[in-house]
Amino acid sequence: MSQQEISVEHAIAQLTHLILALAQSEAANNHDHALARIGAAVLACRQQGVGDYYPLQIFQTVFPGKNLPIVLSEEELAAKQAQAKS
Repeated sequence: MSQQEISVEHAIAQLTHLILALAQSEAANNHDHALARIGAAVLACRQQGVGDYYPLQIFQTVFPGKNLPIVLSEEELAAKQAQAKS
């Protein structure tokens, strides 16, 4: 099957819809994990200086009214998880 030429705008729209569907699916299965990971993606985009428009729109669509999570280092996250188990 040959791929037709599409505009950058159409490619972005297609990928945004796909990512939104995947994010909603993950949120339905594991809400807190999805919120943390998608929120971290928004913050990573900001830190890299590439803008956060699409990731933030997806976050706000999947988690309306929720604040972006506080990002922890791997060590901080492991300590909090160990504390929660005890």
